[in-house]
Amino acid sequence: MTDKEVELLLPNYDPATQAGDCVFENETAMRAVRFFSLFLKHHTGKWSGQPFHLSDWQISIVANMFGWIRPDGTRRFRHSLIELPRKSGKSNLVAGLGLYCLVADNENSAEVYTCASTRDQAALVFRMAKRFVEADEYLSKKCKIYRNSIVVEETGSSMKALSSESGTAHGLNSSTVIVDELHVWCKPDSRDLFEALQTSQGARAQPLFISITTAGTAEPSLWKDLHQYAERVAQNEVTDMTFMPCIWAAKHDDKWDDPEVWKRVNPSLGSTVSLEFYEQECNKAKALPSYQHAFRRLYLNQPTTALDRWLDMEAYNSCEPRMSEEELVGRTCFAGLDLSSTLDLTSLVLAFPRTLEEGGGYDVLPYFFVPKENMARRERDDGVPFQQWASSGDEFGKYLHATTGDVVDYQFVRKLINELAESYDIREIAIDRWNSTSISIQLSETDGKTVAYFGQGYRSLSAPAKELEACICGKRFRHGDHPVLKWCASVCGIDEDAAGNIKPSKKRSGRAGGRIDGIVASTMAIGRAIATTGDSGESVYEDRGLELL
Repeated sequence: MTDKEVELLLPNYDPATQAGDCVFENETAMRAVRFFSLFLKHHTGKWSGQPFHLSDWQISIVANMFGWIRPDGTRRFRHSLIELPRKSGKSNLVAGLGLYCLVADNENSAEVYTCASTRDQAALVFRMAKRFVEADEYLSKKCKIYRNSIVVEETGSSMKALSSESGTAHGLNSSTVIVDELHVWCKPDSRDLFEALQTSQGARAQPLFISITTAGTAEPSLWKDLHQYAERVAQNEVTDMTFMPCIWAAKHDDKWDDPEVWKRVNPSLGSTVSLEFYEQECNKAKALPSYQHAFRRLYLNQPTTALDRWLDMEAYNSCEPRMSEEELVGRTCFAGLDLSSTLDLTSLVLAFPRTLEEGGGYDVLPYFFVPKENMARRERDDGVPFQQWASSGDEFGKYLHATTGDVVDYQFVRKLINELAESYDIREIAIDRWNSTSISIQLSETDGKTVAYFGQGYRSLSAPAKELEACICGKRFRHGDHPVLKWCASVCGIDEDAAGNIKPSKKRSGRAGGRIDGIVASTMAIGRAIATTGDSGESVYEDRGLELL
């Protein structure tokens, strides 16, 4: 491999542009590259027992990282951000880099740390390094393996795992720090630890700090700050000859379902991960918009932004017509009441389950409430026509009820619920247990309504949120094109936990961050419909069963 080939293999970045007096020494670069195939063997998968031959993209990272030399003979690059999609073999690469810095980097008393957000993740990379050592005769003689460290007694060097959970990096004199999966360093003290690790290298002649990760979200974070800095260096907006950005990622306007984009973004496609796997995940993302975010971020390295929404609005707009007022009179329904704050938008949604013979899904009647005195300011702040909505509506009433005063009048809401109960069979009213105020007691004890306290965590919201999403995708969420509910749907985001549970999210909803109340109320109503039995004692979903998403 020639010098020029190494340079061109780094995506969207030419290290020669800001090289200054530094030069690329091919033999020095290839010394680091050959270390992998000479001393490291794969220990899992189809290559188990075979030498670790670096792929071209891995060579580009290793060769550039170690091959560029300053006039004083030390390394040029001191910090690198490496962003790669999931399933590209990141952990094996960083374990190998850590070992090279431990045994072959000409650093006396080297201190190498592999760091992650959790102890388990940090231990994962460390265990890979230990298995590399155990599988090689030379390394196993040179290194001593302990429970929490790999030690080279000859040079007084060590390699250890460190997690952000440990809470401190004080007293370290690190020569090499490898931060794994930076995008999940989200705890309040993560930034302090990250900065402490950086400052721990101050006494080293040629320190190396490597952050390797998949893409994060567009929310403020340690990852986002470093990602933006790396992009500015790559685009020559910032001059920093010591920083090496290596970002394999889809562009904002790339087609996320295009196999050619996949091949460009994941340099290990067809090697560590199959094209068939990408096709399966892409099909899942097409079926479930909420998974589209995860697919794009994890497998295309494309940050999901605050402008990305949970619900497919094209499918939402194509949902079937709602039943007429006459058809809904007397029918069973379940209510979701999102009281929010007395200063904010309050939402009541009635969800009417339809049998399989009727096409399944739900007809929904939404009602929204806002303080009259705050309406003009709210319209100006949120950029939507509150006053127009308050003066217009359909056969089911006004699109928006402006209650007297500067806070939502919960007695007005209570009165409307009782009026609606005269026309519709409201089996239950779901209310957030932590924000129920006196209205829940009045509805239950005074008005005789069945109130169900509904949690706002993943456990309560995930199943009905997935049901809501499936109904929208299947065009069975019959909303009657209610403009306020449509607005809530268009700005609503989701949170997702590690187990794949989801819930509507306000913090991911951009400028109108608190206005997802109609979707939250709809989700709660659907949740009670799923959980509650009908007059016959059978589940309302007994006929059609559960939809597994």
